[in-house]
Formats: sequence, C-alpha cells, structure tokens
Amino acid sequence: MHVTRREFLRAAAGMAGMLGLQTTGLLKLEEALAGSGNPSVIWLQGQGCTGCSVSLLNSVYYTTIDDLLINKLDMKFHSTVMASAGDLAAGEAETARRLGGYILVVEGAVPLGEQGQYCQLWEGMTMQKALESFAKGASVILAVGTCASYGGMCAGKPNPTGASGVEQALTSLGLQANVINIPGCPAHPDWIVGTVSTLLNGQTPRLDGYKRPVDYFR
Repeated sequence: MHVTRREFLRAAAGMAGMLGLQTTGLLKLEEALAGSGNPSVIWLQGQGCTGCSVSLLNSVYYTTIDDLLINKLDMKFHSTVMASAGDLAAGEAETARRLGGYILVVEGAVPLGEQGQYCQLWEGMTMQKALESFAKGASVILAVGTCASYGGMCAGKPNPTGASGVEQALTSLGLQANVINIPGCPAHPDWIVGTVSTLLNGQTPRLDGYKRPVDYFR
C-alpha cells in the first residue's frame, strides 16, 4: 500500500493525539515546506570538512534531501549538491545575490588571515569576500555547524588562518546581520530543516544566549 507523506502525517497526528503528544509543530513544518514562492537559499562552504552538508543529505524525518531540494526549497547555490560547477555555478550565486532577500547558509569557519586568502570559493572570491558580499542581501544568516557558529576546530590555537565564526567575522568586518547559530559537529539535519521551515512560516525562531534555536538547544 502506498502512503503519501501528507497521509502519514495525518495518521501520525491522530496517533499522537491519542497519546496526548504535541503535533502542531510537525504539521506546520509540512505546510511550510509545501508552500510556494519560498525565498531562495544560498549555501556557502568555508573552512571545514563539509560534514554538515553530508549530515543534511541524511535528512529523513521532515523530508528527504531530494524532495527538499527539488520540491521544497529554491536552492540557488550549494557547491556540493548542485549539478553545475565553475563559472556557471558562480553565476547562479551572483544572480541570486543581486536579487536579495535570500536565506544565507554558511558552513565552515571564515578565515580572516591574509585578507581571507586561506579559503577561496571560486576564482577571485575568498570566503571573507563572499561573506561581506552575500551577507548584505540576506534576510537571515544561518551559521550551520560549530565551525560556522563559533570557529570550531578551525579556530583552535594556534590559529594562523584567523578562522572565525560567522558573527565574529561579521563584527571584525564592521558588518551587522541577523545570525542564527546551529552548532554541532555535524549539525543534525532536523535542526537545519526545522529552523529553515520555521523561517518559511514567517516566524523567527526563539534563540538562547548563544543565538541557538531553543527548540533544539535547551
């Protein structure tokens, strides 16, 4: 028997109701992910191991990664999962940047040493320069993983590359932005998808003192 995701959620909601469990969050997540006209997403990878992207590829609870990328999100740039590469991929990122209003996801630390020359995303674009450029047009920035959130292992002493977390890097560059930290090594896919879907619902996640969503960090 074939069961759709929506049918499964309704069945799960009914079972949870009998057990006295809270289901509104799960249903709202499904509604948000099923919506149309969602903002575009630009995912930049800095100084790190790509572990958080690999973690996201294992998403199964709210949605699978293929359904998420094909049917739910307007992913404009993610060098690990997108089909295009080189100038074509960089062009997609730049086009989305000019339009603005996107969700900017940063994975990995931002090296500030030697004017950012320790990490290049594509020709002529260091991670430092990319953060300066893409942060300005973003509606919100998600720092995914411990390296992006606080520097992580990349910022361990000695730190010749000047690796920094996103918020620290923005401060050093004289910029301000709305940053949400989703630490973890790697960050769990449900924390990433859940936070994105909350934003798609038009809501801002409640954050703790470390700017982490309290729904996942208590």
